Amino acid sequence: MHRRGHRGFTLIELMIVVAILGVLASVAVPRYLRSLFRARQAEAYTMLGMGKNQQYAFFATHDCFVPTEVMPVIIPGSTPAAFNSLPTGYTLPCDGTPKSMEDLGMVPAQALVYFQYVCGAQIPVGIGTHEFVCSARGDLDGDGNVVEILYCTDQDNNGVGLPSPATGAACSFPYDPVRVSLGLY
Repeated sequence: MHRRGHRGFTLIELMIVVAILGVLASVAVPRYLRSLFRARQAEAYTMLGMGKNQQYAFFATHDCFVPTEVMPVIIPGSTPAAFNSLPTGYTLPCDGTPKSMEDLGMVPAQALVYFQYVCGAQIPVGIGTHEFVCSARGDLDGDGNVVEILYCTDQDNNGVGLPSPATGAACSFPYDPVRVSLGLY
C-alpha cells in the first residue's frame, strides 16, 4: 500500500533550516560571551568601588591610606578562584605594612572571584600627599591576555596617580587631575 499525502521534508529544506540556525548561532554566541564578560567585569568595578570607600573610611580614622595583600594569589582565568583573605590582626595602621583585604573591609559577596585584587598606598613621612591605587586583574576568557582595571587618586594634582602595585602600569588623569578615575589598561 502506498500512502498519499504524507510527505517529509526534502534535503534542501533541511539544509536551509540548518543554515539559518547556523547564522543565528554565529550572531548569538558572541553577544552572549560579551554579556558574560561584562557581568564578570561588574565584580571588579564593585570591588574597586568598595576599595575606594574603605580606603577613604580608613583615612578618616587613621589619616593614611594602606596597601593590601594580593588576593587571590593567582590571577583567575575563565574559572573563578577562591577569595581567602583572613584578618592579620596587626594594630599599626600607618606603618606601610600591607593589610589583608579583610582588615580593610574589602570582602566580595561571593567566595569565588574572577579577578585578583591589590591596593597600593603612598605613606608620606612628615608632610606629604596621601594617595592610593587599587587594581583588579583578570583573564576572563582564559586566553592568557590579562586585563587590568585601576582605581586611583591624584591628591598632589600632578596628573598622575600611583602606578599599579601589580604591574607598574600608570594610572593617568587626562581630563580632570583631581577626580578619582577608573581606567581600563
